[in-house]
Amino acid sequence: MVVSSNLDRWLLACDEPWTRYRYLLDIEGQSEGSAAAAEVRQEVVRHPAVRDLIERAGDWPGYPLKRHNDAAHPLYAIATLADFGLRRGDSGIDELAERIMARFDGEAFETLLWLPRFLTKEDDAERWAWMLCDAPTLLYALAAFGYETHPDVTTAVDALVARVDDNAWRCGAATSLPTFSGPGRKADTCPIATTYALKVLSLFPDRHDSEAAVAGIEALLTHWEHQKDYKLKMFGIGTDFRKLKYPFVWYDILH
Repeated sequence: MVVSSNLDRWLLACDEPWTRYRYLLDIEGQSEGSAAAAEVRQEVVRHPAVRDLIERAGDWPGYPLKRHNDAAHPLYAIATLADFGLRRGDSGIDELAERIMARFDGEAFETLLWLPRFLTKEDDAERWAWMLCDAPTLLYALAAFGYETHPDVTTAVDALVARVDDNAWRCGAATSLPTFSGPGRKADTCPIATTYALKVLSLFPDRHDSEAAVAGIEALLTHWEHQKDYKLKMFGIGTDFRKLKYPFVWYDILH
């Protein structure tokens, strides 16, 4: 109890308002409308670092995404703002959400991608499309921003759940990229797609005990249990995996 109390005091004394805000909501269990949470949340939206993130996110779609672990890309500024608790009505969020939702293909929200010729069957190209290592991040952000009941968002959640296999989520992409399968064996779990999909489902309480969520959780736990035996889609569990990293960009222990 002493350790917990000391930890509580340390977190509440943190000079990062987003850390204090998430503490109040996620650990103390306060509502967003509580006086303490509302006060700290105003610090979050006014903080210079958050204003910088809003500016970076506002550059969406930015440059074509070539590496899905490119932390400098606006995709991850968007995800971090969602983590911090920004919502529709906050400066820049409504306009950003409108631009993201304008690129809904009926199944997922698209990103401007750089595609090599083996995928396009033509020359290297920039194209609006999506893969399961980017689309769930946009879906998570939209739901976290407060658009969880928007028809396109609920359709995208249903489509994401429908893609689950018995070993959770595998590599997948838009129908415009029919040859995409990712590295490794086609039938293997994709750990990062599964992580992102579970992050989406975490925002929908009615999905927490769903077959899809259970399959995703079991897949990640199985990978952990067999970490010395194999990699999945080139994702391993080693020294880099154990480094504590934020913001959440790729497959690691904190994420």
